[in-house]
Amino acid sequence: MVQRKVKTTPLQREILWSLAENANESVLNIIVKLQTVFPKLSSKEILNEAALSIGILRRMGCLYVAGRIGAEIKWLQWEIVDSLVLNDLFEFDERDGSWQAKASDAFQGELILHLTQGGVIVLELIAQQSLTPTPVWKSKDNVSLG
Repeated sequence: MVQRKVKTTPLQREILWSLAENANESVLNIIVKLQTVFPKLSSKEILNEAALSIGILRRMGCLYVAGRIGAEIKWLQWEIVDSLVLNDLFEFDERDGSWQAKASDAFQGELILHLTQGGVIVLELIAQQSLTPTPVWKSKDNVSLG
């Protein structure tokens, strides 16, 4: 049997691990977590690296990007996702040290990342390759993957 390997960056793994618990998470919450895990990165670097990593993970088939407006969640088309720039959607407030969503014409609402079955497989491969315990998706009765 051939053991498959997956190559991910520490930031990509943190994004996937953020999705391992509930299968979805807001991009804003993920950015806040990334800043905590990678404190040496500037806010600009966090946004740039998060955007790059989300794009790579999406192309790997690990996640979908959705938008929540009010109570409604809709999957966003690839063209819309590709046109979004995290620097235009989020900002770091140096005064109080917090991340905030910016008012934007590009997107109104909350961006949500949603784990796919491909993401579950990648999480399992990461866990198999790791020398330390790592989060993996554990199915819950009321949560389904796209």
